[in-house]
Formats: sequence, C-alpha cells, structure tokens
Amino acid sequence: MPALSGTTTKVIGFLLVLLCLAFVVQQLLTLDLRQLPAERWLELTGTVLVGGLFYGLLSLSLSFAWRHLLLWSGEAQAPAKLCHGIYGRAQLGKYLPGNIFSIAGRHFLGVKSGFSNRSLVWAATLEILGMTFVSGLLFAFGIPALGISHQLVGIPLLLVALSVPLILPWVMKEVLQRLPALKSFHLPTRRIGAYLRLYGVFFLYLPFFLAGTTLLWWLLYTATGGHPPPYLAVLSLSSGAWLAGYVTPGASGGIGVRDALLILAFKPFVGEAVVFAVIAYRLATILGDVVYFLVALLFPLEPVNMPTPTGNTSTSR
Repeated sequence: MPALSGTTTKVIGFLLVLLCLAFVVQQLLTLDLRQLPAERWLELTGTVLVGGLFYGLLSLSLSFAWRHLLLWSGEAQAPAKLCHGIYGRAQLGKYLPGNIFSIAGRHFLGVKSGFSNRSLVWAATLEILGMTFVSGLLFAFGIPALGISHQLVGIPLLLVALSVPLILPWVMKEVLQRLPALKSFHLPTRRIGAYLRLYGVFFLYLPFFLAGTTLLWWLLYTATGGHPPPYLAVLSLSSGAWLAGYVTPGASGGIGVRDALLILAFKPFVGEAVVFAVIAYRLATILGDVVYFLVALLFPLEPVNMPTPTGNTSTSR
C-alpha cells in the first residue's frame, strides 16, 4: 500500500483536530455549570494557579534534557542557563498552527547562540523519539490499573525498553535517507554504548510527565469532590492522550486531540466532572508554559564560541 503523502497526512491531521475540537465544544455546551458548587469552583481556580506554576517550573526538565542531547550529538559545551533560555523562549511556539514552531524556534535561537545545525537537528530528532518512548512507556506502565493483567504488558514492555538502543541507529539512519535536507548529515556515533547512555537522558523527561499526571489527578480530585480515578490509571491514560496529541499532524500543543481523548477516557470514571477537570487542565498547562517562558527570560542568550572540528572556534556553523 503506498505511503500517505505529507499533504494528505496534514489534511487528515487537520480534520482530526477539527473533529476533536467540535467534540470538546459539544461537551461544553451540554455541560450544566450549576452541578459544581461555588466552593469547588474556587478550589479548581486555586489548583489551576498553583498547579500551573509548578508545571511551568518542572518544565525546566525539558531544557535540561535538551542540553544533554546537544552534548550527546557532538557539542563540546552547552551551558545550562543558555539551554533553559532558548528552550523556554521557544516553547510557546508549539501553540502556533503547524505544531513545529517550538522546534524551529529552538533551532533558530540555537544557531544564533553558536550551536551547530547538525547537533540541533539530532537533538530535535532524539527529543521526538525520547518523548515518544517515555510517554509510551508510562502509558503501558499504568495499564494494569485499568484492569489489564501485568502478564499482557510486562514482557512486551520489557522487550520494547531493551530494544530502544538497538533500533535507534536504524531509525536515525532512516530519517537521514528520507529527508533530503539531511542527506549531508551522518550519525553522531555508531557505538551501542553511546545509545545506551541515552536512557539516562530520556528519563529526564519523567519530571515533566509526572508533573502533568499529578496536576490532572489533582484537578480530577477537586472536580469530583475527592473521588478521582487511581493515580496509575491517570498516569496511563494521560500519557497516552499526550502521545496522541504529540504525533497528530497540525495539533498545535495537542489542543483538541488531547482534550477530547481525556474526556472520553475519564468519563466512565468520574462522569461529567471530567469536562471541568480537562478544561482546567488545559488552562493550567498553558499557564505553566507562560511561567516557563517568563523563567526563560531570566537567562540571557549569550552566544558561546563552540570549537569546530579543526580546533578553531565559530558561532556560525
């Protein structure tokens, strides 16, 4: 069967986002706001504000991981403050149509700051693979809380986890061959040991995902008056919804797709209260990204002279 073209994939993604947004709007229009007591509205508002603040601060784990990916990809130095400044400034770009502007923003600011095109491309590629891997792992890890036997997920999960360093070189080679703009690039390394070290980098994403899970669980707890689903169930379903929004073409910040899936996933657990929790969750994560952006402004973007392969220094590779 022929592969879908880029345009067809984008159209499908766009239609999926519209369908999900229509579903979320329909859920809002049929929602009875009076079913939530006034004091619970105040609790939800406080949770959004406090949770959004902590979500934004824990998002620094993303730029911390990005720094290590740059170093793994060949950069001799990648100052932490500079990486936090670049990543946080570009993060709000994920809400722009196209779902690529956060990556493009990091690349633009990274080149201006002295990082090489090659390292930035590999760091972006590895980040996509790493976040997909970790969110998928968390989704599978929490599945038993949904009533599915450990035996059904334990062995497959272990095999997937162990195979990651073995398949990464192949995946990255395929990326090189399929993207014309990267034809002149080559793999940063072919040593399996180096790919094994990526495990440590990938698991730097855990604080980000656990922050999102805890925030959503907290909002479900508040919206239901203290009767949320089990934490592991929230971990599994929220990670799966995050992943679906992440890989859907055109789903800017996962808007629409993520929200619709969360409503569908948690409605059997908590009923109509899930709509309040999911909308509050979306507001809290947007607030968190704004907090992350403001924190990033505290770190000046001071270009660094990066050594070239010949031993000279350059800021425009």
